Amino acid sequence: MDDNWINLKNLQSDGQTGITADIDLPGNSPWFSGHFPGFPILPGIAHLSIAAHAIRESEKRKGRNLAVSEIKKVRFRKMVAPGGILKIEAAPDRDHANHFLFTITADGENASRGTIVMREIR
Repeated sequence: MDDNWINLKNLQSDGQTGITADIDLPGNSPWFSGHFPGFPILPGIAHLSIAAHAIRESEKRKGRNLAVSEIKKVRFRKMVAPGGILKIEAAPDRDHANHFLFTITADGENASRGTIVMREIR
């Protein structure tokens, strides 16, 4: 998916324990186009794309070029409508290399969570 559909703001990483960013997702975002007419909600694939993008951008700052290898244990908990205030938090799993646990909140409530497994690419 084209990353210019996602505008991360205030991307921060402490290098060890986690990544945080605000997500600017205006109501006219292409993500909402056709999903669903008259009742737009953010599709699940957008949640995954947001999480992967935040992880890739954070790791790029450390000189690592990563790509998604696997997605595991994803739970979608809340529908996200246009104009919501979104935040992503992700952290490396201490027990599994290149596994990142993520949570996306919408208006302060858990919208989705899961694990994204990344692999290094050259």
